[in-house]
Order: sequence, then C-alpha cells, then structure tokens
Amino acid sequence: MKFLKSIFHLVTLLGAFAATATMMDVLNAVDISAPQQAGTMSIALGFVIIPYCFARAVEQLFGR
Repeated sequence: MKFLKSIFHLVTLLGAFAATATMMDVLNAVDISAPQQAGTMSIALGFVIIPYCFARAVEQLFGR
C-alpha cells in the first residue's frame, strides 16, 4: 500500500504545480474581471485540495 500512497501524493504534487501555473496565468491576464479571477483561483485551489483529501484518506485507511 505504500506504492498507492506515493501515487496519491505524487498526484497532489502535480496538482500543486497545475494550480501554480493556473494562478500565475490568471494574475498575468489583463483583460479579465475580478469575479472571473476569483472563479479561476477557486478552480486552481481545487487542483490541490481534492487530491490532498484523497491522499489523506488513503493514509488514514491504510495507516502510515
């Protein structure tokens, strides 16, 4: 099960990189409004939060 935990943490790490890229893209965009920025930022946070919740759940189910 250690392999499964490693995969979930790797997905979380990739989600963090995707979120960073998305946030930087939104912050550099000039022509989008504040509500569009907020919506895109929340989607970027979802890239990290959802895989992290899965990784923590797998850790709790199978132990550390």
